[in-house]
Amino acid sequence: MQVNRFLELEIEKEAQLKEITALTAKVCNTPVALITLLNHDTQHVRFKVGTALENSPRENAFCDLVIKTKESVVIEDARKDARFNAQPLAKEGIKVRFYAGIPLTTLDGHCLGSLCVTDRKPRKLEGYQLQMLDILSKQIIHLLEFDNSLRILKELYIKAKDSTNKLRSFFDASSSIHLLIDLDMNIAAYNNKAKESFGPSMKKGVAATTFFADYANDFIINFKRCVAGERIAIEKFIETSEGPSWWHVTYGPAKDKEGQIIGVSFNASDISQQVSQEQKLYRQELALKQIAWMQSHELRKPVSSILGLMEIIENENYKADKDILQKMKDATEELDEKINLIVNQTF
Repeated sequence: MQVNRFLELEIEKEAQLKEITALTAKVCNTPVALITLLNHDTQHVRFKVGTALENSPRENAFCDLVIKTKESVVIEDARKDARFNAQPLAKEGIKVRFYAGIPLTTLDGHCLGSLCVTDRKPRKLEGYQLQMLDILSKQIIHLLEFDNSLRILKELYIKAKDSTNKLRSFFDASSSIHLLIDLDMNIAAYNNKAKESFGPSMKKGVAATTFFADYANDFIINFKRCVAGERIAIEKFIETSEGPSWWHVTYGPAKDKEGQIIGVSFNASDISQQVSQEQKLYRQELALKQIAWMQSHELRKPVSSILGLMEIIENENYKADKDILQKMKDATEELDEKINLIVNQTF
């Protein structure tokens, strides 16, 4: 039920609502005035003047008719009204004889309860008094809606702040450099890695080109392309005081909620280890190709020589002269040399 969000509401405008309750009793010249909110089974008395009445069953409440009809209800004498002469409030306890209630209706049409006045004796209300009740009921709704809107804004702020903190934590925990650069090419935001990499001069409002002096022209060209809506990704080799390194750099348009470009998101990740690994794999691949070529070409010659010499020795009943043995030695040494080359290529 819509009323529950108001029942759970911490009312900031309590003083004003108490004043309205007192003013209602004064305007209507009645001893009792109440602001009530009704859920499915209970009448909740939120503010009151001239009575000790607390929450009561909805079925026993005069205000129940106000909620059901969504209209003003005036009962000049409850004992003479067949709808209410058996009501506990009319027969017992405070013995209500007179009742007038105005619905408290939200801007989106939900009836929450009523602003009402009661008396132990019959009476009538003048037209101006009913008009004042209507005006005061609208003021009550304005105050309740204001407090509810304030609560929603606080909740949204807390959620947004929490999301911002989480995003900032993720942003700062990143091992990559992240910069937000405004349309004037000044630093708008940066993470811890950027501060660590560029030093204490990394501050909001500083010209971004300050940090890219060695390749400012490339930076400006890429920035302008990005502002025009283009996304850019490049790999760049950089020489620094700490040694050479490879970086994967991206430029992306930064947009607001309406999709308008408000700057450029610059991101840079150190990929030196990745590039080093790729180069190592490339060298190993080349070595394997060279080994395969040597196996199919270079090794064939000494192996063929050795096999041919072995065949001659076999044909001569394993008797070999000095010349054959020397050729065998030469072929073996050549084979050993090729094998050593293969071993060296592998390592």
